[in-house]
Amino acid sequence: MPRVCLDHDGMLALALGMLPPSVLEELSEHIESCESCLATIESFAEVEDSLISDFRQAAEVPLED
Repeated sequence: MPRVCLDHDGMLALALGMLPPSVLEELSEHIESCESCLATIESFAEVEDSLISDFRQAAEVPLED
């Protein structure tokens, strides 16, 4: 479990679903016990703008060789 909170970029990568599953599992334990990280993640979830939506969709599309 991470002993320190993620920085803004790490939190954004988490919110955008850009972290590998192994990291997500480890971070989920930290976030559940860290009020600051939980509040940050919840604030990202409240902001659903087109740019974040586009990033999420792009992350789901496999890159072509």
